[in-house]
Amino acid sequence: MALGRRRRAYREAGRELDRIATQTVDAESLDAIAACLLGYVADRCNRADGSMTRPEVAAVLRRAQVDEALIGRLDGLLETCELARYARVEKSSDAIVTQARECIRELEPCHF
Repeated sequence: MALGRRRRAYREAGRELDRIATQTVDAESLDAIAACLLGYVADRCNRADGSMTRPEVAAVLRRAQVDEALIGRLDGLLETCELARYARVEKSSDAIVTQARECIRELEPCHF
């Protein structure tokens, strides 16, 4: 089951980002992007859905020796999504979805 979940993670994250990309830019869509990213890492690690936090994601990726620049970009993206709950975000959701796709694409070959 864990292997199947790990294999489906990329495809399911892509579908979710496709769905989000059709929505208007608001805090809810940015929350969905963050949930998608956190869920992707949780799926890859076989952790419970909704159990990963931003610091845990960074720690998991560091332990797996993922490139620090990629970890930084992913963490920055998650931070942007978090900040959208409290303040207006200057980036469009299209740009954020594109960045999320790039992070997931780069994480896919990593072993964590």
